[in-house]
Amino acid sequence: MPKFDTEGPSLPPELILGVPVIDGEHDRLFFIHSLLSDCQSGSSDTDVIKTTALLLRDYASQHLTHEEMMLRANHYPELDEHIRQHEELRRDLAKMAGGVQTGTTSLDQLKTFVWNWLSLHIGQSDRAYAEYFAGRELEIPPMSIEAMLSACGDDDESLM
Repeated sequence: MPKFDTEGPSLPPELILGVPVIDGEHDRLFFIHSLLSDCQSGSSDTDVIKTTALLLRDYASQHLTHEEMMLRANHYPELDEHIRQHEELRRDLAKMAGGVQTGTTSLDQLKTFVWNWLSLHIGQSDRAYAEYFAGRELEIPPMSIEAMLSACGDDDESLM
C-alpha cells in the first residue's frame, strides 16, 4: 500500500483561486494525484493504482460538473469555452484511466498527464474566472447527488 501524509493541503499555493469551495475541490484532486505519486512504477500495487485512477476520473468529473454549475449560476461570459475544455479533460482522463485498467497507460504517463492538466487548467482557465469574479459575491450551487451520479457515468468501472 502506498504511504501518504494526510496532514495539510496538497494544492500548491500558487493555484489557490480564492473561491474556497473550488479550492477545496482542487485540493482533493491534488491529494488524489499525490496518492498516485506515492505509488511506484512497476510496483505490485496495481489494484491500488487502478482504483486510484478510477477515483480520480470520477472525482474530477464531479468537480468539473460542480464548477460548471457555479459558472452558469454566476453568468460567466466564457462558460461555453470553459465547458469545452472540461469535456476535453473528461475524455482525456477517461482514456487515461481506461488505459491504466488495461495496461496501455503507465503510472508515469497518468501522473504526468494529471499534473500538467491540473497545473495548466487551474493556473490559466480557472484563474481567468477567479479574476473575473474577484470581489463579487458568488452563488455556489450545492452539488446534488443527481449531478454527481451523472458526472460519474454509468459504466461498470465507476466507483459510485
